[in-house]
Amino acid sequence: MKKCSCLILILVSVLFTNVAFAQLSTRTNDSSIVRLGARPVADDMSLSFSYPFMVDGQWGLGLKDSILQFDDYITYRYYLTDNIVLKIGMMYYKSSAHTVGTTIDTALLAISNNEGKLSEYRYGIVPGAEYHFGKSNIFDVYMGGNLCLGFGNKVNINNMELVNGDYSRYKAKQNTTLVGIGGVIGINVFVAHLPLSVGLKYSFNSNWTIGGKTHVNTATKVGNIENEQEFYTQANDVFGNPDLLQYETLKRTLWNTNHDIRVVLNVYFGK
Repeated sequence: MKKCSCLILILVSVLFTNVAFAQLSTRTNDSSIVRLGARPVADDMSLSFSYPFMVDGQWGLGLKDSILQFDDYITYRYYLTDNIVLKIGMMYYKSSAHTVGTTIDTALLAISNNEGKLSEYRYGIVPGAEYHFGKSNIFDVYMGGNLCLGFGNKVNINNMELVNGDYSRYKAKQNTTLVGIGGVIGINVFVAHLPLSVGLKYSFNSNWTIGGKTHVNTATKVGNIENEQEFYTQANDVFGNPDLLQYETLKRTLWNTNHDIRVVLNVYFGK
């Protein structure tokens, strides 16, 4: 009985092996191809968004911390060829608060009218070009150069009028112009078969800042005595120390270099 059971087991094993081999011998290769990327070609376009996580060696800086840097801009790219890209970056930032009012309880501080305004805006453009190496459908390595032109403005107004006719008026205005050149080296990784890529880029820039001085106008009236002043101030001197002086005339220019590393998201589209 024992020998009969072993014989049956051997016959079943041989039969199963033959069936499995027959199935394997009749299989064919899967001819489907899964594409890992959607690399842009000539006449394609893209929008790029970047966020800094290291600026001049300091980690964790956000967009506003370096708002006049080159790569804080939303960038439009046009692929002139498969490898040559023309681009232009644009940036606009504005913040404004304004209050003006007439008080009810004038007995407390004898103030009848009060006005305050604080506003700031920055805008600029960054044209440039890039060369993208290779034709890999996964990795995109590139380098390029930029020009930069930016403008900034700050206004601070603080006016106060007393019930007896006395007043204090203060207005400070600061204009800034930024001109510079820069370069960039980066790598993108295309995301599946989507019109997207994510990457890292290293930017180095040289900027010439013109202005940055504050033009101040003040006017006061106490009794029959009126006084008006016009002068210039700057937040810090050339040594970086706080500057409390008031200047009749003041010229201020600044030249510096900086660098940063950014995370980049690219969204591609065609005509």
